[in-house]
Amino acid sequence: MVVLKKQVVVVRPYGKRIRELVFDLLEEFGCDMEHAMSVAPGTPDQAAIDEVIHSRATVLLVPFHGHRDETGAVVDGLSFLTKLVEQKGGCPWRVVMPVSRVGRAGFMLAEARLDDKTFGGQLTVVLVEEISETITRKQIQKHLADRR
Repeated sequence: MVVLKKQVVVVRPYGKRIRELVFDLLEEFGCDMEHAMSVAPGTPDQAAIDEVIHSRATVLLVPFHGHRDETGAVVDGLSFLTKLVEQKGGCPWRVVMPVSRVGRAGFMLAEARLDDKTFGGQLTVVLVEEISETITRKQIQKHLADRR
């Protein structure tokens, strides 16, 4: 029996050290990270949205980290995901969003402005610094296995 791995789009990934940790974990839980499509850091939101919408992905890896895109606009994972879900009319993807301790306060402020139903239970948020801990690993594994 052939087991198909989950197709992934990585939107504006973190640097190599963190990226490798997260990629290894997602690969372990059935994601095809070797063939994952990557949207480069600095890509404007609309271009990233277009790439995701036209992909065959079932899983999105969307780090929260804020930075500037190539036009100078401030972008972050949560704002991107909110725009994506609005344009798509829902969230058909399982989304994993790593957040660093440094970015946590900004994430919490941005998240407080959202409706609890914005992502329909499709988003799981994990602290980068806790990515190797058993409880975080189980959280991600359960999230990716859930069939909502």
